[in-house]
Amino acid sequence: MDYVRSNPDFEIFIFKDGEEVHEKLSIIEILKLKDDFSMVVHIEYKGISISGYFYEADNIEFDISPKEIISLEEVDKVIQFMKEIAMFINKEVILTPEMDMKEVYIRVLSTGETIFM
Repeated sequence: MDYVRSNPDFEIFIFKDGEEVHEKLSIIEILKLKDDFSMVVHIEYKGISISGYFYEADNIEFDISPKEIISLEEVDKVIQFMKEIAMFINKEVILTPEMDMKEVYIRVLSTGETIFM
């Protein structure tokens, strides 16, 4: 969260049960709250709207509406977002269809290397 907040390309909004939270919460605080509340992180990244959900402690699911991705410029922004996150958290980031972790379209390694499947 500190990385996202410190990067001017990101604008972040946190929602608890649909109400915007105006205090700065850490990921640990959000994960604790998710046991009792619906927690959503909404990120605006270079004009792309990204919603983050915390279903498991080890994974954050980001949803991007395909309707927003209408040009190669938006595709590049999504891939750049994936690279920034992968390199910062030092973990692999994948792009899949909705609710299907087995079918991977794009894989970004922690090094930033992008693999198109």
